[in-house]
Amino acid sequence: MEKKLTRAEAYKHTQQKIIQTANKLFMKQGYNGVSTRRIAKECGLTQPALYHHFRDKESIYLAVIHQMTTDIRQEFSRLDDNSLRQSPQMILNKMFLILIEKHPTNVMMMIEDIFTEFDSKNQYILYELWQQTYLMPFKELFKEWAKHGLIREHLNIDAAARFCLSSIVPLTSKHPISAQEPALANRLNTTIDFLLHGLLK
Repeated sequence: MEKKLTRAEAYKHTQQKIIQTANKLFMKQGYNGVSTRRIAKECGLTQPALYHHFRDKESIYLAVIHQMTTDIRQEFSRLDDNSLRQSPQMILNKMFLILIEKHPTNVMMMIEDIFTEFDSKNQYILYELWQQTYLMPFKELFKEWAKHGLIREHLNIDAAARFCLSSIVPLTSKHPISAQEPALANRLNTTIDFLLHGLLK
């Protein structure tokens, strides 16, 4: 016989269901494209029941981003601490795949949502999460490479990390747009090749 959940367990279970459902909706349609009514319906809840767990759509979005960024940081922490033991191609491939798998959406759309839809307090919270989770791992990696002479001198590390992140956006669609478009692995290899070697000989 299935064990009956306690009230606290049932509350947490429902809350997680809301976060997971909202995650899928927000990442496909953006913040504006999703209503609390839609989230509640997808979860099999009434809106009042939804508001028992989260006071509004903004708080749901914050919970989604908190969970997502926690998952990503945990995945990054599992990578080899000494990135120099791996080739630049290999470490970038692993980092990109983590972001593609854990955050399958348009990252730039997420940033646009943050700066157009949220109050200044939540903007700051979300921007800090974005910096810590997405930007800093690449900045730290590039700083380490710079120490060992692997990248050009005087390269703007912050700009390089931001450009790296923007390069992921076309890859967040796991499925080719057309039959002629290469599969994800090939697209990823091509993107990393351009990032590391550019166009010129």
